[in-house]
Amino acid sequence: GAAYAEGATVSDSKGVVWTCKTGQEAHCSVYPPTLGTIAIGTYWDATASCTGTLTPTISPTFTGGTSSLVGCPEAYASGTTYEAGDQVSITRADGKQLIYQCNAFPHSEFCNDPTYEPGVNTGTLYEGKYLWQTAWTYVSGCSGTLTPTASPNFASVPTDGCPEAYVDGTDYVSGSLWEEAWTYEGGCTGTISPTASPVFPTPVSGCPEEFVSGNTYEEGDKVAVLNVAGASGDFGKVYECKAYPFSSHCGQAGYEPGTEDGKDAWKYDGGCTGTLTPTASPVFPTPVSGCAEVYIPNTPYEAGDEVSVLNVAGENGDFGKTYRCKSWPYSGYCGQDGYEPGTEKGKEGWTYVSGCIGTIAPTASPVFNAANVYSATVSGCPEEWTPDNPDYLVGTLVTVSKGTARGMVYRCKSIAVEGWCQSAGYEPGTATGAAAWEL
Repeated sequence: GAAYAEGATVSDSKGVVWTCKTGQEAHCSVYPPTLGTIAIGTYWDATASCTGTLTPTISPTFTGGTSSLVGCPEAYASGTTYEAGDQVSITRADGKQLIYQCNAFPHSEFCNDPTYEPGVNTGTLYEGKYLWQTAWTYVSGCSGTLTPTASPNFASVPTDGCPEAYVDGTDYVSGSLWEEAWTYEGGCTGTISPTASPVFPTPVSGCPEEFVSGNTYEEGDKVAVLNVAGASGDFGKVYECKAYPFSSHCGQAGYEPGTEDGKDAWKYDGGCTGTLTPTASPVFPTPVSGCAEVYIPNTPYEAGDEVSVLNVAGENGDFGKTYRCKSWPYSGYCGQDGYEPGTEKGKEGWTYVSGCIGTIAPTASPVFNAANVYSATVSGCPEEWTPDNPDYLVGTLVTVSKGTARGMVYRCKSIAVEGWCQSAGYEPGTATGAAAWEL
């Protein structure tokens, strides 16, 4: 029942002197040096033999203070939530009080389990230790209570008041330990002073048309998301559809402007209020050209060909947009289904040129180059190209007229591509044929 400090000596009935080992005072006070028990060699060492009794000494002086023990923290209570570094006290059957401290994480997780109550379950061993030692560490003896401290002084914080109080069950950022989700900021008192109404950058533009899910949007299109953050009226935010290929998401569900995924498709472009100031009737660049032939699906267009798409954006009459077929290899898309000019995929093959109105002014009758452009000795057109012709060698000239009166003359490029010149898959004037034939 006595409290033994490290280095304390006792004797048994056989005259053996036992010394409490360093750091084992908590166990020496609980487990006597009985032969055949774990205490021998673990908590107590035999240091000498003796007869008779020691000369009485003055009253013992406890460690932990100059003349008295430290005050005791709150008593351990089963079911209380303890964290690493928390200290508790227990009172033994003989009235002695001991202090224990909750171990560091992850062992601190056991401090809340009554199975690991400090100083208890001394008959259960785990890895050479009593079970409670997994969670708690003996600190010292104690007496009475801790000296009360002055009122707590909170560190000053840059705010003038407290934010909303923590509400248990609210969906805050997840985390197994609060330190993973929260950072201590400081103390507070009262409430945060209300701020003035938000001040928006000047000038704030009017709002474009409101975003409508499912609409088809192209790069550069601007939309508004109104009544942002609970604002009244038609205050909103403006977003601009990003350039291709990100613009393909602008009309898709799940990519709405202002959402996390929407950042892949839309770029924030400022606040807005009201509506855009009406503009005058659209003014086209001067001069606005006439419209080229209307685009016809599945037509074999070539690089540089221009077409028009009429009645654009619901306009009446023959107002339209002019597009030019890109150079090879992109020109291969110009005649394919799904790559129509003005569509998202059509940007692979077509380049927007300008607006147009009416028709292109008729030109004079076409003037063809003289035949001696490609040969000083041959007049007229060379033979029409035929597929899979083994006679086509480097320098061979062929005509591609597709049944019209006007023909285009192509020359087999080099000896390195003679095999392609003889293949049906490399027809002159096509995207693949450009690898073998030159105009």
